[in-house]
Amino acid sequence: MAMISFSLPSPAKLPITSRPSVSNRINVADRLILRHLNAGDLRGAISALDLMARDGIRPTDSVTFSSLLKSCIRARDFRLGKLVHARLVEFEIEPDSVLYNSLISLYSKSGDLARAEDVFETMERFGKRDDVSWSAMMACFANNGKELDAIELFVEFLELGFVPNDYCYTAVIRACSNSEYVSIGRVILGFLMKTGHFESDVCVGCSLIDMFVKGENNLENAYKVFGEMSELNVVTWTLMITRCMQMGFPKEAIRFFLDMVLSGFVSDKFTLSSVFSACAELENLSLGKQLHSWAIRSGLADDVGCSLVDMYAKCSVDGSVDDCRKVFDRMQDHSVMSWTALITGYMQNCNLHTEAVNLFCEMITQGRVQPNHFTFSSAFKACGNLSDPRVGKQVLGHAFKRGLASNDCVANSVISMFVKSDRMEDARRAFESLSEKNLVSYNTFLDGTCRNLDFEEAFELFHEITERELGVSAFTFASLLSGVASVGSIRKGEQIHSQVLKLRLSSNQPVCNALISMYSKCGSIDAASRVFNLMEDRNVISWTSMITGFAKHGFAKRVLETFNQMTEEGVKPNEITYVAILSACSHVGLVSEGWRHFKSMYEDHKIKPRMEHYACMVDLLCRSGLLTDAFEFISTMPFQADVLVWRTFLGACRIHSNTELGVMAARKILELDPNEPAAYIQLSNIYASAGKWEESVNMRKKMKERNLVKEGGCSWIEVGDKIHKFYVGDTSHPHAQRIYDELDRLIREIKHCGYVPETSLVLHKLEEEDDEAEKERLLYQHSEKIAVAFGLISTGKSRPVRVFKNLRVCGDCHNAMKYITMVSGREIVLRDLNRFHHFKDGKCSCNEYWFETFSIINLTNRFLVKYMEFFLELSKFKMKMIQTSFKILVVLAIYSFPMMESRIETKLGSTNIQSNKGIEYLAMNCRKHKAVLTDFGAIGDGKTSNTKAFRDAISNLTAKAADGGVQLIVPPGNWLTGSFNLTSHFTLFIQQGATILASQDESEYPLIPPLPSYGDARFASLIYGSNLTDVIITGNNGTINGQGKPWWVKYRSGGFNTTSRPLLIEIIFSENIQISDINLIDSPMWNVHPVYCKNVIVRNIKIVAPIDSPNTDGINPDSCTNTLIEDCSVTSGDDCIAVKSGIDQFGIRTGIPTQQLSIRRLTCISPDSAGIAIGSEMSGGIKDVRIEDITLIETQSAIRIKTAIGRGGYVKDIFARRFTMKTMKYVFWMTSSYKLHPIGFNPKALPEISNINYRDMTVENVTISAKLEGIKNDPFTGICMSNVTIALSPTTKKLQWNCTDVSGVTSRVTPEPCSLLPAKGTTMDCAFPIDKIPIESVVLKKCFA
Repeated sequence: MAMISFSLPSPAKLPITSRPSVSNRINVADRLILRHLNAGDLRGAISALDLMARDGIRPTDSVTFSSLLKSCIRARDFRLGKLVHARLVEFEIEPDSVLYNSLISLYSKSGDLARAEDVFETMERFGKRDDVSWSAMMACFANNGKELDAIELFVEFLELGFVPNDYCYTAVIRACSNSEYVSIGRVILGFLMKTGHFESDVCVGCSLIDMFVKGENNLENAYKVFGEMSELNVVTWTLMITRCMQMGFPKEAIRFFLDMVLSGFVSDKFTLSSVFSACAELENLSLGKQLHSWAIRSGLADDVGCSLVDMYAKCSVDGSVDDCRKVFDRMQDHSVMSWTALITGYMQNCNLHTEAVNLFCEMITQGRVQPNHFTFSSAFKACGNLSDPRVGKQVLGHAFKRGLASNDCVANSVISMFVKSDRMEDARRAFESLSEKNLVSYNTFLDGTCRNLDFEEAFELFHEITERELGVSAFTFASLLSGVASVGSIRKGEQIHSQVLKLRLSSNQPVCNALISMYSKCGSIDAASRVFNLMEDRNVISWTSMITGFAKHGFAKRVLETFNQMTEEGVKPNEITYVAILSACSHVGLVSEGWRHFKSMYEDHKIKPRMEHYACMVDLLCRSGLLTDAFEFISTMPFQADVLVWRTFLGACRIHSNTELGVMAARKILELDPNEPAAYIQLSNIYASAGKWEESVNMRKKMKERNLVKEGGCSWIEVGDKIHKFYVGDTSHPHAQRIYDELDRLIREIKHCGYVPETSLVLHKLEEEDDEAEKERLLYQHSEKIAVAFGLISTGKSRPVRVFKNLRVCGDCHNAMKYITMVSGREIVLRDLNRFHHFKDGKCSCNEYWFETFSIINLTNRFLVKYMEFFLELSKFKMKMIQTSFKILVVLAIYSFPMMESRIETKLGSTNIQSNKGIEYLAMNCRKHKAVLTDFGAIGDGKTSNTKAFRDAISNLTAKAADGGVQLIVPPGNWLTGSFNLTSHFTLFIQQGATILASQDESEYPLIPPLPSYGDARFASLIYGSNLTDVIITGNNGTINGQGKPWWVKYRSGGFNTTSRPLLIEIIFSENIQISDINLIDSPMWNVHPVYCKNVIVRNIKIVAPIDSPNTDGINPDSCTNTLIEDCSVTSGDDCIAVKSGIDQFGIRTGIPTQQLSIRRLTCISPDSAGIAIGSEMSGGIKDVRIEDITLIETQSAIRIKTAIGRGGYVKDIFARRFTMKTMKYVFWMTSSYKLHPIGFNPKALPEISNINYRDMTVENVTISAKLEGIKNDPFTGICMSNVTIALSPTTKKLQWNCTDVSGVTSRVTPEPCSLLPAKGTTMDCAFPIDKIPIESVVLKKCFA
């Protein structure tokens, strides 16, 4: 009998003197081995086999050996499997096909391809091959990197006339599961479809899913296969869930899991592991906890322990890893995977890198579990984050001892560690010691060269990567772009961008993110914006990069707009996003906006503020002059403020010359870090500014005693392909003479234009006789001035001069740059330590906000905060006692705050150099002709009537209006006047410091005909216009004061029963109207009333009236089409905004609806009225109203819809979202019996109320959630509410939802709504239009007054 022979060593044999006859014991031997195998005792079976061999007993049944081999394969104990094969040879047993196939599987799974091929060839010689043999060999090739051999074997199989079975198809499809052979896999798929095997076996379907995912990155096709499979099991579902995760679709993975559960399948440990990974990727801790509970109930918690550790680490809300550690500690057995997951979790969380290293040391010390290459990789990353190469080298020693130092993963982590620790020589040695460098190795070292600004070597590495055809990755470009961004080398950045385009990586998300960051940091925010806008797929990094870019350039409005767009598209912001948002608010002084976003971090997104966010808030308060508030804020932080926070505060103390607080801040810094040079420098400067030269010198001496050195200021500029760096008084440049000649020329010219050196910024005590001259000389030699002078003589006039500085630009250089742009006609872009400054035409984009001192709102703001804290701690009884006084205080504070804030903004604006064009403002249209009110005899003493002057001015200008438009400028002063009429193509510009005082003499307001849709007699408004086009009322925070008190008193005593009081601004039957950038105070009645108008913009106006003043509505769009109201704040005695459309028979007869209305970014206080009222007059109809980003404080309700039987008309298609509200009686209020009017009462004129949508709202301190009163037989329909959270007040009513005659749906609304508004799932969101109304697309022009 021929036997196969392998080159395995024969086992040692004991000498046997004689071979006893044991035929009667052979069956016993087979049964004994099988008994061990059936009990799961593989080693017992092998021991029994060895004992039999020693006793001369041998099993004869090939099934016994086949069972032994299969058990070894299942246990992945290939050494024992090979021992079984040796016994098989020794016992001279002839294998059958089953035994041969088991041998092929053994050597295939152990990676011994040559032995598997040897077995397969032997089967050919003895005619033992069957379908299973061919399938096993194909699988062997496919699993061991021989995909083409597997495909060729499949072709040979077909050529021999065999018919493939499911296992053959599974094996060959697995060989096609790569980009190289997937096209062949598609051909095989067609063959499958024809033969009917496609739906016959689960394994075939699974292999096809893998082929599309691995070969084409096509999850859609994989899903199609999944959908066509005739049979599904837990393995199939788990495969789809896993592949979704691998493709980067964690939401889809969770969706598949939920579908699987709903379909009745029970998940196993593999399913749960994948779903936990999806939760970790999405940071969905809530779902993760639910699944953890499920795993515990299912007895699978121990099996998925590693996944749980990873999930809790990545989903940590506040940087805590307590839950992660609890899971680890409760695990019965710790494997290398669980240790690695825990160490990685600590390493990935901020400020826990030391703990990660300590855990690694604990693992080594215990010795029960040995670290693998992943463990070492995480440990090296932790050392790199700590910048501690000393500990890293000790860890490296352990890696060498275990033979893992040469592993690619470990070696690359070692390089990264040295790079992060600024040990480039060590990194270079580690890189060069690699016997085989891969792309990760190159990228890691290339990143280090870029960090060290060694671009020559970085580009050499880049070329080496391309020459070796390793395939340039996104990380390669990200490192290069990050490097050039750090020095502002836009030319090199553009060269890299061209390579990106050449290699067709322009749609790669990480590369685009790096390009956005590079262009932003190099000063080309427009280029960054273009890259962002062209991206098809944006993630949170893309949005955050763009937001950060806008913030660094001081474009706060674009920051907030982009942030809103980001949240609208469902992208969740992260910690870095909020750093950019808060920085942007800080750079332009948006204190209230900054507070709102700081609070929303946790409230809306469960992001717990970290030290960086607190530092931003301190900076925001300090820049606004609120030093005391900033100090109190620091004192109430939930953790100890670090050096960064105190250094920010100390810098503000120097700017605001607050020596006392400055000394205290410096002491705090030195307690935390005695070697922090900034504390000594800033304190020295504070003393010097105060003239305390001795104390200033002492600070400098202490620095020297500690060998502390201040970082030298330097500026650089890129010209050609070279970076030119300059220091103070630098004369080392080859063109130094030309540079200083140009600088001297610039100084002379800008002095003629009004530049005065700010010698007070030179904090050195000099000799008396040449003190000022020497200080001027020192100022002229600052590095940024030298760099700008060099840029002017070295670059083309069409390009901006881009200069970069490592420290903050000084005030004198900042001032000089503005003048230089005027005399040179060049634009200058300067990036300092904090932000970009764009200088053009004598102005800077920062509006000087970066160094001005403001403290005028300090007292009011601090008092309000303290009073509110006190108020919230009172009992219910005390709340009632002080309710009235609190309202008065709120109004006082809100009244003061916006006005003072506007003064701040005005002060900023006034520091700009004014060209002969005048004051810049934005408007629909600019004007050719202009006049000043004083040209017509006006006197601004607040006593003299200027009614005639206003009327004469407008009458005179009307003649010129058709010739390019006219504008009337109201200069600073108090201008008393009665009613006056506007004209077309006209701008009324109210300057800062100017107040138009409304006369209290009734004779100054003529009676005019009733409005067609109302019917009431009325006085003319203060500012009135009818049948006009192109009318603008604007300014730079000028004021209109209605002096309404005597009107209110007379109204309360019964006057004006049949006549409406004057309004401040009313414009009727007109189009293209703009009202912006002014303050309106104490109106006798309504403030702004556009009626029967088209194309109206109301923006950035502040309205203030006492909260008990009657009918002082803020803004009332009435029967208007295409209206935009944005960025307004209203404190009044009536509705902040009232949307109207006529009343009763008058409105029905007129029939002009209000439609296409957008209201956004409104702040409102109105304790006895609505934030936004819709329909108090509605008979003409109201539709298509979009309301978003609203803040309501102490209003009676949010949106109140008012109607009644007999009104007629309609309110429909109302969309509201993103409301933040505090302290109100009702959140949702719909009234069906609002002021029944007997005149023309018609019971058949029923109103239509439908399609009302509310979403994304949070409310605190609410008495009643909703009062929704429809009309019997005419119910309010289509009401939708989603994602609404209402926190009730201590005095809440028992009945929270009062609903009658209404219908609709809700989702995620708390407290639970009434039964007429049933819940509809947990994912439904109410509608909000994605299109814009036409007026939102209008771009305002830059004009001058």
